[in-house]
Amino acid sequence: MSKKQPKFCYIDLDIDAYRSKLALAAAFVDATDTRYGFSCKDLRFLGGSEISRIGDLIASDHGACL
Repeated sequence: MSKKQPKFCYIDLDIDAYRSKLALAAAFVDATDTRYGFSCKDLRFLGGSEISRIGDLIASDHGACL
């Protein structure tokens, strides 16, 4: 057993709270897809114009918990 195995290290960085913002947007789309007419309940499958509106919709929605 003289073979050297490569060792890997993974660093998971969350810059500017990206993961929590993404989770908030995904939950918002899931909860309000019919109210705002999103094409899908899954954030990953929305179109570009729909994604660009999400930030403004979250900010202006009175029912969203920020």
